This record gives sequence, C-alpha cells and structure tokens, in this order.
Amino acid sequence: MKYTKLLSTAVLGAMTLGMVTPAFAEVEPAVGEGRIEFTADTSPEGVIDPENPGTGVTPEEPGEGVKPGKEGPLQIVWVSNLKFGSMPASLTGIDVDAAATNVGTKTEPILRGNFVQIADKRFDKDPGQGWTLSAQMTKQFTEVVSETEDVTNYGNSVLNGSTITYKNANIEKSSNQDVIEMPTTASEDPVLSLEGGSKEMMSAAQGQGFGNWAVEYGDSRANTEATSVHLNVPTRVAMKATNYKAEITWTLSELDTPLEP
Repeated sequence: MKYTKLLSTAVLGAMTLGMVTPAFAEVEPAVGEGRIEFTADTSPEGVIDPENPGTGVTPEEPGEGVKPGKEGPLQIVWVSNLKFGSMPASLTGIDVDAAATNVGTKTEPILRGNFVQIADKRFDKDPGQGWTLSAQMTKQFTEVVSETEDVTNYGNSVLNGSTITYKNANIEKSSNQDVIEMPTTASEDPVLSLEGGSKEMMSAAQGQGFGNWAVEYGDSRANTEATSVHLNVPTRVAMKATNYKAEITWTLSELDTPLEP
C-alpha cells in the first residue's frame, strides 16, 4: 500500500512539472471614437394645452389668440385674445370677466383660462439663463370704425381709465421637463392700464425657466377659467353703442446678467 501511494504521488508531481504556461506578447489596444453634434433649435414651437401640457393643440376658432410663429431660441408661442362679450352701455361703470379661451374646435371645444406660452431653447448657453415676461396696455379701449384682418381704423371715443386685472395665475410646463426649476408669477395680481406702464407677469431667475412654459389665468379644474381676467370701466365714462378694442403688448426679455461660467 505504501508503494502504491508513493508512486501515485511521484507521477502526479511529474505531470505538474510538465504543465508550463505559455507567454503571450501584449498587443497595443485600439481606441475608437463616437461623436455627435447638436445644433440650435430655433423652429417655432407648437401650442400646448395649459392643463394637459403633454398634449399639443391647434386652436381653430377665429380670434382666439395670436400665434406669432417666429423663429428664435427665445420666443412667445401663444397669447390668448380677451373676449369680454356684449352688454348694454352704461354710465355707472362696467365690471366684466373675459370668457374662457377655446383651444379646441367649435364642435369639440376645449375651454381653458386665458394663457400665454413661451419657449426658452437657448441651447448655445447653459440651460436656465433666465428671462422676464411682461405685459403693457399700449392702446386704451377705443371705438372701432372699421376693421380688416390686418388693419383697424379707430374713432375718437375712448374708455379712459379702464383697467384689466389678471388673477389666479398658475404655471404649467411641458410634461417632459424635469431638469430645470420652474419660473414664478407676480406676487400680486397685475393690473394693466394705459398709464401704468409695463407689468411683470412671469419670470425666471438664473437656473430657472428653460423649456416650454404657459402661464394660465384661471383653471377649468377649479371652474375659474372664465372669471380670472377682469375688465373695469370707471363710472361716468362716455361710451357709444359700438365695438371697442384695446391692445396689450407682451414682451419676453433675457436677463441682463448671464449665468456665471
């Protein structure tokens, strides 16, 4: 038994000594590349449903709003026109709310609060450079003598002292924007008048506001879509039984101070 055991051990030892690991020469690795280039997106943005911002809409009713359709990295996409309706003339003043805006069709309306939509696509800079959206009454309610699609002829009757107040502001973003902080609305309800100058309506500080945003005044989910933009005409203002029209100019401005590198 001992002999057999020793022989087995000796043979195993010889087999182990005969197994020599071969040496391989190391080959220099090859490095490939992957490249991609992005260009600035300056195309006009589409209008979104401010209460369902993942859904695009195409307002079809004439006069619902203004879609500038201008290219650029910072752009105003949509401004609702304010429709205060028809009512008897009065010497005791007028207080009336603008109707909801329809971003659907006549047969399938989608009623929302009046809203303004902007887009910040400044990809050539660090996201979140900041901006300010402001509004100003640049023409008081004035009688309309005649009007075409492009030209309005005004008369002499003016509703002096009239004001427009924007209430119940809420901000909506496109559903796929989760990487940037939201802008903010004015701390108090903005009141526009011919003498009052420009009012800040929505703003984004540095690090905020990159992407597609809408500020909606009122909300159909809270039944305030038709009670959040208010017109006041003071007492003893002479008015005619005719149409009146005002102009509100919306301005989107970059911040003066760029982001620090």
